[in-house]
Amino acid sequence: MVKYQLTPTISGDLRPVSQWATSPTGSSGFFLLEGPTAVPVAVEEEKTDCRSQRAKTMITHEQNPEGGVYVPTCTGTNDVLYDEIQCHKPTNYCWCVKPDSGEPIAGTSVQYTTPDCATPAKPVGEIK
Repeated sequence: MVKYQLTPTISGDLRPVSQWATSPTGSSGFFLLEGPTAVPVAVEEEKTDCRSQRAKTMITHEQNPEGGVYVPTCTGTNDVLYDEIQCHKPTNYCWCVKPDSGEPIAGTSVQYTTPDCATPAKPVGEIK
């Protein structure tokens, strides 16, 4: 979904200001802008579903396959949910996540084994 936001091009007291911009002819630079105007700027809302994040991460991984990039695994209709257990293969660490957001669940990260996501993590101790 594309949202629009208004980018003000003048200061609050209506004096002209300069702003980095691209002209209709394609040249970029600082331009003197006058008058009470606002320019609509398309802002792409970042998608946080698993499929979108996986696609974004795969681009990075393909550019640097030896970089150790974590690539999420997905499930559900259209792969929008995160698998409950996520793993970083190069380090052999796995952890539990919230399937709707991919947010890691504290205290579930383990190495060389599979975490038990059904049992809530026990608090390690009080932080002082």
